[in-house]
Amino acid sequence: MESQQMEFKTAVDGWYYVLVTVVALVVAALVLPVAHDRSPQGISLLVVSVVLAAGLPLWIMRTTRYVVTQDHLRIRLGLFSWIIPLNEITSVRRLRKLLPGPAFSSDTLEIRYGRASSIVVSPCERDRFMAALGVGTRLRGWG
Repeated sequence: MESQQMEFKTAVDGWYYVLVTVVALVVAALVLPVAHDRSPQGISLLVVSVVLAAGLPLWIMRTTRYVVTQDHLRIRLGLFSWIIPLNEITSVRRLRKLLPGPAFSSDTLEIRYGRASSIVVSPCERDRFMAALGVGTRLRGWG
């Protein structure tokens, strides 16, 4: 039997792009005095610093995915990943605040699983994501 999976991209609020831009500008301002003499080393440091300051957060955002299979939810955030068995998910609730986790939106879902673990996600297609998890049929705690 072939395993079916559904992949969901993360929702991204505009504040995230503003934050990345501000961080890149601050890094540029901090490194600019070193590059002011226009030496190859100074220019290289400026370019690498700004590319990392903007590129790394954008890469992390672009690679964040939530994959639901028959048996588990796999969350990927840059180099990090979590695998949560679907049968260990005890509740899913909608939150409207920023919390640390693999989410780039203030409109998030908190997934509780296991004995006392939780993670916050922000899928683009929230209703389809919840249906894939079994919210409303298998889970008791939608709130």
